[in-house]
Amino acid sequence: MVRPMDRRLISRPMDNEKLPFRVLHVVRSLEIGGLERLVCDLVSESRNCQSAVVCLTQIGTLGESLNSRGFPVTEIGFENRKWRTIRALCGQIKAFRPNIVHCHNMLAHFYGSICARLCGISTVVFSKHGTYFPA
Repeated sequence: MVRPMDRRLISRPMDNEKLPFRVLHVVRSLEIGGLERLVCDLVSESRNCQSAVVCLTQIGTLGESLNSRGFPVTEIGFENRKWRTIRALCGQIKAFRPNIVHCHNMLAHFYGSICARLCGISTVVFSKHGTYFPA
């Protein structure tokens, strides 16, 4: 089930208007956790850019909270069908037109980096969360 990107923050610029800086965060879900809390803080505290979140599996509690505050959060309904997931994520990237795709953890990075390159986005950021390094 793919829900279309929320159009509240997406609009065409006027001829003399500069496009705002846009960051698209790709995560597995926004259920309660450390990574998820960080992504919510990044999105809600962004002052100089427009941010949106694409959840691969489910929106989750924190995603619903972001959505209710007016930030675009979508779910693409990840399944084990890789091509369907790639096509759905590419559609979200094309709809939001980000300058940066920020992928959080490995599953999101796998799909996010492939789709960003397919859509012509040259800047992909990868953040690995929750890694434990024993002393």
